[in-house]
Amino acid sequence: GMTIHQIVQCIACQNFSYQDAPRGMSSDGGFGRCKFDKSYQFASATYQRYCPKFEAAEQGVVEKRIAWRDQQKAKFIKEILA
Repeated sequence: GMTIHQIVQCIACQNFSYQDAPRGMSSDGGFGRCKFDKSYQFASATYQRYCPKFEAAEQGVVEKRIAWRDQQKAKFIKEILA
């Protein structure tokens, strides 16, 4: 069938992972890793893109990622301002 390519964000995809990102890359929640990328590559969590490999992750997983990202971002900003 035809796939409609909509604009997606990696953070909402089941092929994306914060855990697998190169150390330091995910420290502020900005980047993670796509399982289709090479090991040294990383993906922006919230950049809006067209991606034919997008597969929606479970809502609960996405919510946890967003909460974690917000937490990391706050921690990151606090460290910069400290």
